[in-house]
Amino acid sequence: MAQRSPRIWTAYGVFFLGIMVAAIASQLAARNLPASTTFASPWAMAIIGALVGSLIMWCLIGLLVMLLSGTGSRSFEIAGWSGAAMLTAGLALLVLAAFFPIHGSVPPVPTDAKQLADWMKQYQYVVQHSTYGRFSRWFSLLGMLWGAWIIYGGVLVFNRARAALTAGMYAGLELIFFFMGALRLGR
Repeated sequence: MAQRSPRIWTAYGVFFLGIMVAAIASQLAARNLPASTTFASPWAMAIIGALVGSLIMWCLIGLLVMLLSGTGSRSFEIAGWSGAAMLTAGLALLVLAAFFPIHGSVPPVPTDAKQLADWMKQYQYVVQHSTYGRFSRWFSLLGMLWGAWIIYGGVLVFNRARAALTAGMYAGLELIFFFMGALRLGR
């Protein structure tokens, strides 16, 4: 495996699919709620957001792996393949969204900017306290930890001495962001 040229775009495709499937699952789960955007289809926004977000995240994770492990362009391939965990979690969320859509009382999106912040808090409360919201947090956490394990295995092939450091730093940063988000949402 170390002798072949890196297949970074194939790996990025897996990473993108993982994020896109999770975004589609979120839209499927929120199908009974009012649309959170008034200027475009929420489905189109989910796909565009997945494309832009996945590219940014893939680059950041790839740079982190490159800086910590010294694997060069292989780091982007490793970062991309870590998306296989997100893809699996996203597929589980897709099934969950089909059977447990989010139900709640949320008014339509207000046009006044002052009321929009209160509306977003109410919308997030309904989503986070739904069955889908609770399970999605656990699936996200498991996907992050599994992704760290994939990064560990990938770096282990190319730089044995730095595999644990790289995967540990990745997992640590992911957990910090995960718990910061949970604290922000009051969970």
